[in-house]
Amino acid sequence: MPATAAVVPTEVNLSAASVRNAVTIKIDNTSSNWIQCTWVANRDTAPAYTYAGYMNIQPKSVGTNDREIADGNYNVMWKCAIAEGELGPQGQWGTPGMACPSTHEEYPFEVGARATGSTGSVSFGFGS
Repeated sequence: MPATAAVVPTEVNLSAASVRNAVTIKIDNTSSNWIQCTWVANRDTAPAYTYAGYMNIQPKSVGTNDREIADGNYNVMWKCAIAEGELGPQGQWGTPGMACPSTHEEYPFEVGARATGSTGSVSFGFGS
């Protein structure tokens, strides 16, 4: 039986951009696979707010979710898995607590009057 190659961490990345309370969660899929992604954004301070989204993303394309989100500092946990076939843990990307093994750290971003632009596209791969 041939061995299944592990995913390349940099093939799938999440970023967030905000203008005041309008937030766009973007997942860039540079892999050659259809992927299914889920994300959860949790606010760091009370009262706790949680927002979530789901995307099906074609190979070599970008998926986005737009949300109105309450002011605060958030961390996004996420997971994307290859949609076709069952590759187990070798067929996924994401953060601890959602993807096992994980390929990225949680993505922090700020929402509110001071958040006026992209927080950038950050990829946190292990071993870098």
